[in-house]
Amino acid sequence: MVKLIKNNFILGKVRVKVTGLSLENLLNMAAENGIFLENVVRTEYACIEADVFRSDLKKLKRLIPAQSYKTDYIRRRG
Repeated sequence: MVKLIKNNFILGKVRVKVTGLSLENLLNMAAENGIFLENVVRTEYACIEADVFRSDLKKLKRLIPAQSYKTDYIRRRG
């Protein structure tokens, strides 16, 4: 447990809020590209929140088309 907390602090995580339609497709594309999303919660019909490692954040930005989804960063840890 201590090792997991230490890794999260060193690697850093960002809480991301993504708004748009076809969020399931976005989750599938993230999984196919090796982007690890944790604590995924659907807050509204067209909105999800998830924790992403900082190292995967650039990959996620490139994956999300700007015209289809809106991305907000809620909180940063580590």
